[in-house]
Amino acid sequence: MWSLIISKYGSTVQQIIILSLISFGFLVATLGLQYTSVRYVVMPIVIFIFLFNLKLWEYVWKISLIQKHFCPNLSGKWRGTLKARYKLPDDDEVQEKYVRVDFDIKMSFLTFKMTGVSENNYMKSEVISSWLKTEEGNLYLYYNYKVCVNDPLPTDEQFFHGSSRLELLWNDNEYHFEGNYWTNRKWNIGGQTAGHIKLERL
Repeated sequence: MWSLIISKYGSTVQQIIILSLISFGFLVATLGLQYTSVRYVVMPIVIFIFLFNLKLWEYVWKISLIQKHFCPNLSGKWRGTLKARYKLPDDDEVQEKYVRVDFDIKMSFLTFKMTGVSENNYMKSEVISSWLKTEEGNLYLYYNYKVCVNDPLPTDEQFFHGSSRLELLWNDNEYHFEGNYWTNRKWNIGGQTAGHIKLERL
């Protein structure tokens, strides 16, 4: 969540932090506070931030105004439905295929992590990085992933990577992610492997 706050209010937050540090330093220098006195001021702040990041922030995020106009608590299980589009060798017709992927999002005030593994009898994919970002007032989820094909067909690749950009969409009090994904699979032979993905909370 901290990275999202920086993304949305970056310059303002930085100015507040810098001004606070300067003010605190000026206060220490002016009053001649000793190390023990400074410790009594700093330690409660550090403990509060730790506790807030650990659990207290979840209660703040239950406020509907924050969820609707900033970001809801996204922690939990999510189910993704991918609509893949691709072309087979020597075939001009575009093929479509639906694939299910399960994700787990763990979110705190200071951290955001998304994990997910999609595995079938042919390939296995795994999320390697993820982050939230605001763009023009809208919230987007980005993530990168890698795919391994243990025994690829002669026309396929053993390893490839992909990325997704999903927008958080609201419908009354319900929300979901929706957007596109793309990979570098078969890029060297003109294969365009991309498609649509929708994430819904379980």
